[in-house]
Amino acid sequence: MKTAALILATLALAVPGALANPHSELAVRGRFLSPDKTVDWDSAAGIDLQARFWQDSRIGIGLSLGFESWDAESELSEEEDEYGYFGMDIGGRADLMPVGLSVLLRPGLSDRVSLTLEGGLRYVFVESDITADVAVEDAFGAAFFSDVVDIDDAFLGVVGADLEIFLGDGVSLLMGLGYQFDLSDPSESFLGDDIGETSFTATSVNAGLSFRF
Repeated sequence: MKTAALILATLALAVPGALANPHSELAVRGRFLSPDKTVDWDSAAGIDLQARFWQDSRIGIGLSLGFESWDAESELSEEEDEYGYFGMDIGGRADLMPVGLSVLLRPGLSDRVSLTLEGGLRYVFVESDITADVAVEDAFGAAFFSDVVDIDDAFLGVVGADLEIFLGDGVSLLMGLGYQFDLSDPSESFLGDDIGETSFTATSVNAGLSFRF
């Protein structure tokens, strides 16, 4: 929360100036993410749309909207002894929609090449389509349970760097790296019971285009 408060304070200082004299761009980036919590997540990918407003050629803000698909790590486990049987099968994906603000810094490297540094916050709406099937058998009989694993919305901090190569006519090629980290602890639940926390911390590789207006 201290990190979130620091980023929010920086945004509060940057936004008025950037909007007062805006030079605008739209950046469209594809993202391939490597989740840190590999016990929960196998892979993730998505797209990020960012409207950029520059106070001058070096300082700006970004308004971001993204769509991501996170594939859950499939797990099939079975246990059996003289008292009974327990089996569980988990799989599926979660769809994420991160929205938020960033501070942007752009040190120029040459007439055609620049570097855009980013730091910001994202609120992430989560729609889970991860299902768990559980089978139990003991001396009292057998039972089968199936339900979606619900996941809380999340709050993330983001940092990144994009190398921009100007192609002409207001269009630039973007290539970069990013890192997002949890500022909240999203919980998972199954059949209404809390089953622990997950994480959307991840490293990303990004590529796309920006269009100047």
